[in-house]
Amino acid sequence: MFAKRLKAEREKRKAKDPKWTQGYVADRVGVARSTYTAYEAGTKQPPMETLSKLADLFNVSTDYLHGKTNDPSPTDKKDNATNLTDEERRVLNEMKKYPVFFNDLASDPSKIKKVIKMWEFIKEDLENDDDEEPQD
Repeated sequence: MFAKRLKAEREKRKAKDPKWTQGYVADRVGVARSTYTAYEAGTKQPPMETLSKLADLFNVSTDYLHGKTNDPSPTDKKDNATNLTDEERRVLNEMKKYPVFFNDLASDPSKIKKVIKMWEFIKEDLENDDDEEPQD
C-alpha cells in the first residue's frame, strides 16, 4: 500500500508539473534517486525521518501513506503548520535540518511563533547594546 500511494502522490503532482520526477522527490527529501525508486517499487521502506519528510512534501499524513487511513489530510501538528507565515515556515524548515539541536521545537509548528518572537527580542536587545555608548 505504501509504495502504491507514494507513487500515486508523486504522479498526481507530476501531471500538473513535470518537475515531480523520482529524482526531484529524492532530492527534496535527501535520499538517492535509486533509494526513492526502491520506495515506490516497494522493495525498501524509508526510515521514520524520511517518511515524515515525504508526508510533509506531499502534504499528507504518514498514516495515509501506510494505508492506515483513506483520509490523506495531514495530522493535527501538520495542520498547525498550514497556519504559519512564509517566514515562520522557513524557520521551521531550517530547524528541521538540525534535529540534534531543535528536535523538540521543530516537531511542533505551534512553537515556531514563540521562537521567532524570542529571537526578535534577542536581536533588539543586542541592537540596544550596540547603540549604548561605552562608559568610562
